Amino acid sequence: MSKKQLAKGNPSGQKTALANLRSLLEQAKEQIALALPRHMTPERMMRIVLTTVQRTPQLLECSPRSILGCVVEASQLGLEPDGILGHAYLVPFWNKHTQQRECQLIPGYKGLIDLARRSGQLSTIYAQVVYEKDRFEFAYGLDPKLVHVPSGDPDPGAVVAAYAVARLKDGSVQFDVMWRHQIDRIRQRSRAGDSGPWVTDYEEMAKKTVLRRLCKMLPCSVELQRAVALDELASAGMSQQMGRSLEVEVPEEEPKSSLDRLTDQITGPHHPAGPGATRSFRSGLESTSGAEAPSRSGSQPAAAREVAAGPNGTVPPVGEAATEAGQEQLPLEN
Repeated sequence: MSKKQLAKGNPSGQKTALANLRSLLEQAKEQIALALPRHMTPERMMRIVLTTVQRTPQLLECSPRSILGCVVEASQLGLEPDGILGHAYLVPFWNKHTQQRECQLIPGYKGLIDLARRSGQLSTIYAQVVYEKDRFEFAYGLDPKLVHVPSGDPDPGAVVAAYAVARLKDGSVQFDVMWRHQIDRIRQRSRAGDSGPWVTDYEEMAKKTVLRRLCKMLPCSVELQRAVALDELASAGMSQQMGRSLEVEVPEEEPKSSLDRLTDQITGPHHPAGPGATRSFRSGLESTSGAEAPSRSGSQPAAAREVAAGPNGTVPPVGEAATEAGQEQLPLEN
């Protein structure tokens, strides 16, 4: 799935990438089926993934192995990554170490609730936000208590706290509370703290944050522990290492030339012109590579021409040409 095919304004490239992904999912259909719970089918999961990718074309720029890894992981957790029901989301993530986009699986608030209930040890679990005008009291210690009475005011004020409560089947209750400044510290550490649901759905993210912390203290399932770990990796901006152990043949991207690597370093994933600027930038480099750059005085000094051309009048090879000529090539990265 070459990124060149996915340059902005190239629908045929996206169509090819989508067809390749569909073929890859078909190849891994047996693994997906083995991972899914009984109430889900591999065909449904594959349709959900392909629909999600079409809604978020940037996912096609992610490595195929990471996308497939997220699909298998979502299947094992029994969460549908459609981004609509709120169970789980497929999100493109730029890995600065590998210099490529990877797909990440981020469990949603409802997904964590669903996994907690499936453990069989909880009778109920939920989270709520507390507004400025609400009556709210809580205490820890030997006699813990939690009292929350919503104000009922159409304008309840700003969010001041969030809490999560879990009642176990033996009758015991566990809860956790986070104040606004604690929630905001988590938000500040998130790579998406200034965009996405942290901006559009702050209350839901606050509930998910405190619920995630409570889940660490509950007698929960392995699936819930795994979902919490994945969510924390995504929040910290770390790679989830998806698809590293898959036993499928994933087509690798074509090797990049020195010029491609230099272009990636200069444009980067957050270049104002977007990923599609890579091709035009590269074309600009290629078109100017053979042109003579004039000096400020309008002509190149003789000494400079001598250095550029070499003592015998020939231009010394650089980059890949230097490698082919048997000369040492200077690394493009520090």
